[in-house]
Amino acid sequence: MNSIIYLLVMLLFWGVFKFIDPMGLESATKQSSATMFNAISAPFYGMSSDATHRNVAVVAITDHTLDAYDTSFPFEYKRHIDTLNRILDAHPAAIFVDLRMMYERPGESLDEFRPVIQRAKDMGVPLLFGRGDDGNDQPDLPEPLIHSEGYTAGIRAEGGAYPLIHEPEEEGGKKAKHEPETHEEGPPISGNAAYDLYSRLCQDGWGGRCPGFRPQDFRSPMIIQWGLKPDPAQHMVSQLDDYWQVRCQTQQFLGCGRLGMAMSLGFHYTFRYRTPGKYVFAFYPLEIGAEQLGQRGLGTPEGSPALGSLLQGRAVFYGTDLRDQHDDTYIPMLGRVPGVIVHAMAFDNLVVYGKRYFHEPGEFICLDWAEIAELVLWMGFALYMVVRRQWPLYDRQKLRSWPGLRLCIYHGQRLLAHARRYLAHVHQKSFPVVDSIVTFRWYWTRFFVLFSVAICLWLIDLVQRGTTHGLGNLVGAYFLLAMLFMVTWACPIVISMKKPAQPTQGKPEEKRESSYLANLILLATLAAIGFVLNGDGPRWPNADWIGLLLLRLATQEAAEPGGFVAWFSNVVGGGGRLLSDWGRGWMNRVLTIFHKREI
Repeated sequence: MNSIIYLLVMLLFWGVFKFIDPMGLESATKQSSATMFNAISAPFYGMSSDATHRNVAVVAITDHTLDAYDTSFPFEYKRHIDTLNRILDAHPAAIFVDLRMMYERPGESLDEFRPVIQRAKDMGVPLLFGRGDDGNDQPDLPEPLIHSEGYTAGIRAEGGAYPLIHEPEEEGGKKAKHEPETHEEGPPISGNAAYDLYSRLCQDGWGGRCPGFRPQDFRSPMIIQWGLKPDPAQHMVSQLDDYWQVRCQTQQFLGCGRLGMAMSLGFHYTFRYRTPGKYVFAFYPLEIGAEQLGQRGLGTPEGSPALGSLLQGRAVFYGTDLRDQHDDTYIPMLGRVPGVIVHAMAFDNLVVYGKRYFHEPGEFICLDWAEIAELVLWMGFALYMVVRRQWPLYDRQKLRSWPGLRLCIYHGQRLLAHARRYLAHVHQKSFPVVDSIVTFRWYWTRFFVLFSVAICLWLIDLVQRGTTHGLGNLVGAYFLLAMLFMVTWACPIVISMKKPAQPTQGKPEEKRESSYLANLILLATLAAIGFVLNGDGPRWPNADWIGLLLLRLATQEAAEPGGFVAWFSNVVGGGGRLLSDWGRGWMNRVLTIFHKREI
């Protein structure tokens, strides 16, 4: 009965933390952990291919553009048309205009766009115009833009996901589960900017970069993965000396390799999260100012091709990067990012990951699958705590008497004995070291198992990438993961601050006590395991389950004899026993009265 009460209290503890979110603990945990995970994962984005930067580019209207043209924003339509023609001169793969051109202006007409639209059609270059987000009942664009419009919804404030396909709402506010309507010429008009361009290019067989394309594989909103390696051609467009990606070459010990950047940023945003950041990051996609399309690159000789030539074969997003337009989104670690960069990065995610992009988990009844997985893990942890309380340590030693496990232990001991004799033969002074190895042979067995797990995860990741590009960084990352495994779960010195006493006859072993340092290292290891498994498996938001780890640390303290969980379980259990005794007493009285009446 006490075990059932304990499990129910642990379930209540999880529900309060997850759904009531007292003092915003769960929300704040997600926000801070998203920054940490971006810091760790961003350096590795695009590692699977050296051609990842050739997918997308951004032509932006910046403050320098306004100064160069000696004008203000918004531009005249003829200025936009001139820019679009310059982009078409470079023969891009597709163009998306992230500017909402909704109304006629005095002295100007939207019909002026007909020639450039026709030119793009003749060249076979998809040209789409943004119509705004999918809310507020925004009307369609007028002629002639209505036939090439697309949504430009940004990252959602709740959940931080980027919608790919807009599904119209039915009565009652529920999403309609049907295929989006389509035009005769291409993809669904209810797609967002990145998906619209991606689907049109995939339907045209864009260089085999999206095999097996099916619209139904992209219904879940995307969790955009951000990169830190700027486009190699960006140095021809702008000076990068003030950005962290360049300054790290001289200001940090670990260098500017992918692994070094991940370790440096991960340490900073884990242990110095409240320290004001002075990092300014260059964007991952190539960004060219609209006024630079006809200029040659920085440091290039006279007669070199104009910067517009860099757009050849890329999907181009044309929008604004202006300080006073407020068309930006806060991205953990990166800060404020213009909306046109967000669309470009979402498009690059689609090209890099295809249908296996990082996404929001689907829903089942009132919970999504990530929350269901959290609940299963949480109740598994609660059951483990119950078993620890109800099953003394000396009873667990009986498990070693199982024939299969006993056989494994026997052969493991023989293998270590052979290693001991071999090392002793090599050098006589190795006896003290070998004796220590044999003393901790059980932990060496753990070393072998954990290294095997890390190698299996590495092989799964390598097979999914389908390329050996960046193999050195991948090996280094999984080697660090294996080392973290060993330090946390295989090292007896770190895990236990109190050596268990030898069990006496009829008495259980003394309970092993874990230190706070061991608990923190354990949480870091679990976070690393979850991060790797999530990347190799479901690819849900990494920040969704980090709160589960912190809750585990909290309840380990709460589950102590004087903690909240144990106290609440004792109160409920005591109350239940009191009610049971009271009910039994009344039942005995009633039976006694009936018995006397029968007599």
